[in-house]
Amino acid sequence: MKYYWIKNGKPFAWQTYDDRISQQTGRGTLSISKPSDVDLGQYQCFAENQYGIATSNSVFMRKAELNSFKTSQPISLTGNEGEPFNLTCQPPDGWPKPIVHWIYFYTNGGFKTINSSRMTLDPEGNLWFSNLTKGDVTENFMYACAATSPTKYEYKYGNRVLLNVISTGVSASQNKHEPVLQYVTRKNEVAYRGKRAEMYCIFGGT
Repeated sequence: MKYYWIKNGKPFAWQTYDDRISQQTGRGTLSISKPSDVDLGQYQCFAENQYGIATSNSVFMRKAELNSFKTSQPISLTGNEGEPFNLTCQPPDGWPKPIVHWIYFYTNGGFKTINSSRMTLDPEGNLWFSNLTKGDVTENFMYACAATSPTKYEYKYGNRVLLNVISTGVSASQNKHEPVLQYVTRKNEVAYRGKRAEMYCIFGGT
């Protein structure tokens, strides 16, 4: 059996490279020990014998990366107690697509992932409060959007927010608000067979 490769539509002579690239004995599999930018591209393997030629699916090698947030300066926002609210995230570009979440970023440098039944993350990375409480005021922390790379095991944070909540002067039991639609999945959504699909319906109110 004879194996050979093409890269970006042209014959790929991996033997002419340094010892970073090797082919498994008796198989067509290539091993790249120290990938670099020169290795990026589209690859396809061919296997040939006296009966014919078989080809593999094309494989596109991309560089895993996670860029930084465009802005890192904190901003101050104000909301009213009991009312719905949202924090906007502008996550950085990256490959694979970064995983986005929000954290409490403390003044001592520590952080904790936000986990509250009043707060919901939409697929664009924005954080929705069903209603604000006095406990949401930033005293020894800021809200921050964080992006994590699923392959590089690193994270970046940005869109830091200092939040002030204006008190209504009435008890929570009296401070009621009707339900309001905050976010819903668009009407025409594409789902792929065998893949996970999520439909969002986020409401605010008390």
